[in-house]
Amino acid sequence: MEAFWQPERVALILAAFFVAGSVKGLIGMGLPVVTLAILGSTIGVRETLTIMVLPGFATNLWQALSGPAFLPLLKRLWSFLLAAALCIWFGTAILATARSETLIAIVGTTLTLYSAVALARFEPPPPGRNERWLSPVMGAIGGFIFGMAGNLIVPSILYLHALRLPRDVFVQALGILFITIT
Repeated sequence: MEAFWQPERVALILAAFFVAGSVKGLIGMGLPVVTLAILGSTIGVRETLTIMVLPGFATNLWQALSGPAFLPLLKRLWSFLLAAALCIWFGTAILATARSETLIAIVGTTLTLYSAVALARFEPPPPGRNERWLSPVMGAIGGFIFGMAGNLIVPSILYLHALRLPRDVFVQALGILFITIT
């Protein structure tokens, strides 16, 4: 255990959280993605996911509770959130047994996919009448991927984006989602 907390490693972890926290402060998300990108390949995906729990929980709790629409969001997103929370367990089972190289490949693939979507300025269509059944499906897929790789961007955040929530409500929805999965 002592070897893990070498001064160089602690400095790297602090720098990663500083950068990730700055990104989250600017856009309302990004702490796990940036932290994983910086630390996942250097100290390991499992180790990074473990040390992200407390800082992620604290920042997301603040974000979830300080917005204007906490209860309406819970009412609208309950099936999405429940499916995400339940399916994390299946992804975590893979996390516990998979090789680090496999996990890094999964994280890299999801980040690459999200980057391609963002660069293409793809706007997912609103679910409209399909929201009732699509919410738990997107939550389940996102929860599974998060449990396995600590990344929720594809498809969960893209789905929330498709709901066309006002900016402050969207940021609060992200906080609620992140608290649920934590």
